[in-house]
Amino acid sequence: MVLDGSFESLGYKVGLQIRNIAMKVSAAQPFKIIYSLYQHEYLGYSFESFIVHLDEKGKLTYQHQNISHKNAREFSKGLDDRDFELIEMMDGMGQDAVLRHFSKKIMKPDEFFSKVFKKEKGDILLQEQIEVFMEKRRAAVLEKLKGKMLFEMGNDGEPTWRQVEVQEKRASIQFHFRRSEENTNYYPTITYDGKRLDIPNPSAYLVCKHPAWMVMNGKLYGFEKTVDGKKLLPFLSKKHVVIPKNLEETYYNRFVAPLIASFDDIEANGFEINKNEYDPHPMLTISELPPANSKEVATLFEATSGEGANSDEAGKIVFDLSFKYGKHRFRGDAFGPVSVTVEKKDNDYVFHRVKRNTETERSTRKRLSSLGYPCGDFGLL
Repeated sequence: MVLDGSFESLGYKVGLQIRNIAMKVSAAQPFKIIYSLYQHEYLGYSFESFIVHLDEKGKLTYQHQNISHKNAREFSKGLDDRDFELIEMMDGMGQDAVLRHFSKKIMKPDEFFSKVFKKEKGDILLQEQIEVFMEKRRAAVLEKLKGKMLFEMGNDGEPTWRQVEVQEKRASIQFHFRRSEENTNYYPTITYDGKRLDIPNPSAYLVCKHPAWMVMNGKLYGFEKTVDGKKLLPFLSKKHVVIPKNLEETYYNRFVAPLIASFDDIEANGFEINKNEYDPHPMLTISELPPANSKEVATLFEATSGEGANSDEAGKIVFDLSFKYGKHRFRGDAFGPVSVTVEKKDNDYVFHRVKRNTETERSTRKRLSSLGYPCGDFGLL
């Protein structure tokens, strides 16, 4: 189903609409499988698979039919293993499949989605769960589309309205920061096959945000490193983002530091990025939970007294594992290959980017757990 305005929000204008010829395609005649991208009113971007009849010159015609796992075997001579995978994956992200997954009641899709996504009175938590569900499936489909024919679906339901070229290679992205006395502005540059892509671009939109997949000028781009689409989205319509001076420290800690952790190729003017590599040194901290209502903190092996001393948790020993890299210390349950801390020196900032040895950390946790220390769970004894 194609909803009104499926691509109008992207600035596309459809001129003469070609009559949608949806009819059965014979498996005995020449055909081609294609995949069509469309925008659902509630579910965002989704895909459908179609069999399209070929003319005597081997070109696509307007004669097509939808294909699912139920009838895919009829056309097996023109499909490969990846096609069968894609068909099943696309079946799993249709509105009927979403309805079955999230609703125990038997109801029509329009009834379910209009209730969940109702303005002001909708179910926000369920909306978020549906978005995560769809994003996971979008990402999986996009990973398998290389070498396949992809199109944008027209507003009239024509599945081959505009072709989207799936790029063979991955694009790269670099973020640039410029800090001055007044503010900080930042922007990304995107390159593909050694050539810079021009953004902002009115034709650009994100099919998937986690991770980012972008369509621009009729081409689909994935990225070499995982990119959070929310960090890229503003720059499809604006050249740069300005961080006011009064929000600088908060923004640096909440946004810039995670960005520096994700990308090692950041260009910064106005603040410093130190990239350090150290051998990790495990540190095991042992402490005892004090009585719940006691004003005095009990020592490790002291008997406790007073109100709350007999509570379930009081007196239990806590094992807390951390790892020290140089002067930097990170909790053992703070997973990730890179950690970034922000240091403010007077009016200047230094970002310390430390590459962590996750394999050594993992083996340390495993070894301590085998000795009876619940460091893997950071539990109590």
